[in-house]
Amino acid sequence: MLKQAAARKFTGNQAGVKPFYPHNCAAGTDGCFICRTGVLKAVIKKAVGSINSCRNTGGIRMEVGDSRRPLLFLAAFLASLSASHAAVTAESPPFIPQTRADMPASRETGIQAYNFDFDDNIFSTGARIYLTNTKTGHKKGVSTAYWAVVRQKLGKEDEWKDYVLDTKTGLAEFDDSGPAGAGLFKTQIENALKDRTEKWKAPGWNAFCAAMRDPEKRRHTTIITARSHSPEAILKGLQVLKEKGLIGEVPKKENIYTVSWPGLPRQFKGADTAESKAKVMAYLLNELDKMPVPEKSPLAANREGDGLERMHLWDFSDDDFGDYMTAFCALSSEVADGRWPHIKIMIFHTGKYPAVNIPRSAECAKLYGPITDKSANFNLVITPKGKPRALNKSEGVFFKRKTGGGAAKAGTRPSRIKTKEFKRALNK
Repeated sequence: MLKQAAARKFTGNQAGVKPFYPHNCAAGTDGCFICRTGVLKAVIKKAVGSINSCRNTGGIRMEVGDSRRPLLFLAAFLASLSASHAAVTAESPPFIPQTRADMPASRETGIQAYNFDFDDNIFSTGARIYLTNTKTGHKKGVSTAYWAVVRQKLGKEDEWKDYVLDTKTGLAEFDDSGPAGAGLFKTQIENALKDRTEKWKAPGWNAFCAAMRDPEKRRHTTIITARSHSPEAILKGLQVLKEKGLIGEVPKKENIYTVSWPGLPRQFKGADTAESKAKVMAYLLNELDKMPVPEKSPLAANREGDGLERMHLWDFSDDDFGDYMTAFCALSSEVADGRWPHIKIMIFHTGKYPAVNIPRSAECAKLYGPITDKSANFNLVITPKGKPRALNKSEGVFFKRKTGGGAAKAGTRPSRIKTKEFKRALNK
């Protein structure tokens, strides 16, 4: 009786009161209070599951003039929970992707391809690179994130003037040659998970989880890491995350590229790990470019950031600024030459140590521009001319960099696409 009374109370049928509908109901395109403000969205998502709008509440109507709408909505929602589940099954219209987790993935849409470095980008194992002092023999360990800065100074300046990297012993925590053998990576994952503070979660963790939940997204998700383990060893470690319920599934073995692994195909071998990663990326983009963009693919912000277009979306994230910059240098010059015209390429630096003195070619320096610790944004899209541009608000900020060394947080530049344009796109 109480539930029925609550449902009748919030239908807003009194004379002179304009009914307020969720999206895709009789209210048309004006939207509703809940969707505009985000109030109770987390509550709805927890009760019903993934939602694109509050239309999943089963068509509950609310009174516009009632100042208690949030609480009334919650009561009405709980009273009509069974109806809400039926509404969830209704097919949603195409929408503009706002974050990585929101991007739709189906064979009728453009492909969203996610490419991750692993250490300190998806997951922090605590593994260290050990450097040896040539005068004292002292060994000092550094994280993969800090290695991006240290390797520019190794044997040259500051406290690292007398240090070198012995590749046989210094990288023992990143390959299968030690006493733990092929089980080392799995053991590192298990040990890291013992930390209840969840310090093992790196900036790309949530995006990786979202990709693993969706079978279509998972098909196009890769891990591109400098580790020397075999892909099978990496899979054993990732399986631990699945068994503990932290990820829905693991990537396909063929989507794991360990660029220091002796068994890596020759076509991907470069002068160093950063160049090898870039070779893998170019291969993946070539494969994606062979797939046509479906006509029904939802519109998204284009590469220039000034309009809407149907295209494939491809991104790569890395905490190592050297790898990040190498990826940009390698891919931007190809884009400027006209390659991959139907793919929007996004690159993200998720570390906290931008290495401003990293060596670059003159061509790359001209395309990217100067690098400083106060650079406004290290999350970028490569434009058709090979230039970088910051993500705008319509595209969302997929990662927030760890701040440090004076570096600014990402996502501060305003949108170039007007809200009205997106509303028109949504209603097409």
